[in-house]
Amino acid sequence: MVEEWPVAAPAAADRTVERARGSGGGRLRTAMLDFFLDPAERLTDQERALMTAMLYGLVGAIADELRIRVPDHLARASDCEPGALVGALSGASLLARDGLVEVLLMRADAARVAQSADGDGGRQLLSRLVSDADGNVAAAAMALALARGRRRDRVRTSVELNDLDWATAEHLIFAIAAELARRCLEADADFAAAAAEMLRRHDPEQGVHALEQRLVGALGDSGRLDDGFLLSLAARGEASLLAHALARLSGIPAADAWTMLIAPKDGELALLLRLAARPRTVAAGLLVAMGPAVGLHDAAGEIDQFDALSDEEVGARRRSLQLPAAYRRVAEALGSRG
Repeated sequence: MVEEWPVAAPAAADRTVERARGSGGGRLRTAMLDFFLDPAERLTDQERALMTAMLYGLVGAIADELRIRVPDHLARASDCEPGALVGALSGASLLARDGLVEVLLMRADAARVAQSADGDGGRQLLSRLVSDADGNVAAAAMALALARGRRRDRVRTSVELNDLDWATAEHLIFAIAAELARRCLEADADFAAAAAEMLRRHDPEQGVHALEQRLVGALGDSGRLDDGFLLSLAARGEASLLAHALARLSGIPAADAWTMLIAPKDGELALLLRLAARPRTVAAGLLVAMGPAVGLHDAAGEIDQFDALSDEEVGARRRSLQLPAAYRRVAEALGSRG
């Protein structure tokens, strides 16, 4: 792993801890939460830095576009650094949204895996697919290559508004608009109108996740999701595309395939490969290629779990994962009461 992984914006660096910080109940509560967090689940310094850089970039981009849509005097009066906006919104508990943090963490995880392999491997793959003889594959690869290129402008990896689901985007746009309006006098109507206009242009189908799914779908339709292609994705550190491919082959949601791939535990990665009906030799190759990057260092133990799974167990888990995620959460909550 390269030390200073990956390159992040200066704003992402942790601030120097001041000698005299606030004390009392507020800090005690934070210290209690932080102190007892599972070390295996905590963010690394690199993950925190990259996620912070992506958040600052996203908030700054939204604020800039909102200012374009209001009168000049309001744009000037509301001008401030992204860090100030993030601080204000965070202080009001407006950034602690699952949809937002999930996207930031997913991008950070994908960047980490890519860095552990060949950082340019994914770009080389897309460059080849852009000139593919299949028009659908070529178009999908071009759209994804352009989208990824835009997201590497300011930091190694970044997030755009279209990467967020509609509810998360709505919340974030209006939160930023309200904070900008707070810095002006009687500007609520202008910033609310600007936010509504911006939200009308929000298109999750142009987000990286959707574009990756579209490319994998085009490859699947042309019969290209074979074992060689899967091994190539693993060797290049293309975790996102690999998760989409395994999800399609398994018939389960991409979100579940991503979790099973990127944070494997209790044989989940072995199960994913069984769900995708991969031969044992291919499963072993994928485990060796992806294992170290995702924190799985016992490929032999995982392949033993692969062998131990029965067809009945795999089928039952597939049926469970094919249920709506909201239904599964409710059923799990009800089951835990019994």
